[in-house]
Amino acid sequence: MLALLGLRAYALAAIFGGAGPADDGTAELRLLGIEQAVEAVFGSPEAMDRARRLKPGDRGWVDRDRDGDPDVLIMRDAQAVIVVLDDDDDMFPQNPEPDQDSDCWVVDLDADGRPDRVLDNIDHDGDGDVDETQHYYLGKGMLEPGVRLFVAWDYNDNNQLWRLRRYSYDQVSCQWDCDFGAGGDEGFSMFRCDPSSGEWEPCFECPFLFYDTDGDGRSEEALRFEGRGSVMQSVRYSLNADNDMDATQPYDYDLAVIALGPVELPAASLVTTRLRVGRTGGHLSHSAARQVARSQPWRRVLLVFDENDCNIDPRDPGRHERWEGIINAPYGDFPQVGGPNCGTLNKRYECDADASGALRLYLSPIDKRLHLYGAERGTYTMDRDGDGRADRVFTYRDADGDGFIDTFGTDEGADGVIDRESSMGAGQCSAPLLPLDSAKVTAAYLPALRAVVREQERAARALGIALPAPDAGLERRRFLAETAM
Repeated sequence: MLALLGLRAYALAAIFGGAGPADDGTAELRLLGIEQAVEAVFGSPEAMDRARRLKPGDRGWVDRDRDGDPDVLIMRDAQAVIVVLDDDDDMFPQNPEPDQDSDCWVVDLDADGRPDRVLDNIDHDGDGDVDETQHYYLGKGMLEPGVRLFVAWDYNDNNQLWRLRRYSYDQVSCQWDCDFGAGGDEGFSMFRCDPSSGEWEPCFECPFLFYDTDGDGRSEEALRFEGRGSVMQSVRYSLNADNDMDATQPYDYDLAVIALGPVELPAASLVTTRLRVGRTGGHLSHSAARQVARSQPWRRVLLVFDENDCNIDPRDPGRHERWEGIINAPYGDFPQVGGPNCGTLNKRYECDADASGALRLYLSPIDKRLHLYGAERGTYTMDRDGDGRADRVFTYRDADGDGFIDTFGTDEGADGVIDRESSMGAGQCSAPLLPLDSAKVTAAYLPALRAVVREQERAARALGIALPAPDAGLERRRFLAETAM
């Protein structure tokens, strides 16, 4: 455990209760580095009473270094008492206001004398905006039991990270205002405090990373690891295969490859993050994570492809394309990883039960679709008329075990009976293998997709079938042509 000053240890123990690592699960609060807030407000009943009596707009402050300006600012916001630690000492005594670059906000949401949030904003490059933010949730954890710390990184320095509601992240009301890759290279990780060691251990989504691979300011790849410490139970790797995102639709992932572990992350790929006191445990770096995801000995792998270009939670009134990537529904004995899932209608699933394909794709010369190398079987369930019921099911098998789908079936009524099935000869289905790399996948897939759509539209015109306008997007046009013919 880190050695703590007697005053700090006493004050925190007095506020939060307990005297040792095994007290009530809040021993990690001793490691937050907020002793200035404790000394100024929370450690004194009289100072806390003065803070409660502040009116909106009033400010109280403490000049700790005696340079004539505030170092600790006390204010009210509705029911909350807020103590701001001015880490970069840039606050003016005339009308002092906190900022969001290098200030640490300690928030007591209900003014009961116990801080509920610590929001630490860090400007690494001195340009006056936040590059990293550390959010501590005191008391009840978020999303998963024990999650107390979120760290988010703005790798592309576009000055956007998480947006909070009442100093808290709430998925429903906050997610579409956060910069989860809509601005390019971003990332976050979750941590829990191990009371026995005092170390902040990566847990749950650790990390969740976004990559702008072509420099257009939007992410083409989303990468989510789930686990604890250095042991990961799963990874989800999503790609925008046709690279058609724009400012009006910042998220448009087309496929995801989900792999199950457990796997032990290589120590050389792990980094730590500096906190106000100490550092986090090792977590994957943004630069190393993609290669690590591709190279680990995963146990099972699933491909999900969004065939109708509609990766939307049906419960979302705003009909947003999901920022997390493509989230699978359960498929056979392959479990759902994350949520909300994309469902099965108009989605194609392929399973590599022994991970023999090592998370690689290929563009099939037969149907000009991206398939999962090593998949033994697959299913594409089509809802042709959008009524929420399956009308047609396409099946896929690798009959000769060479890693390439060679047997294609069709169940016209979605009644479980294969109406027709075609098997290709040896060598007809093989194709160059593609790593999970958006640039390489797009380079192979996009020309083939354009050619398929041109051919479909020529056929539709010959048959007198009306098709959507060209601005509908290539994948959407392909889907609508297939359902119309």
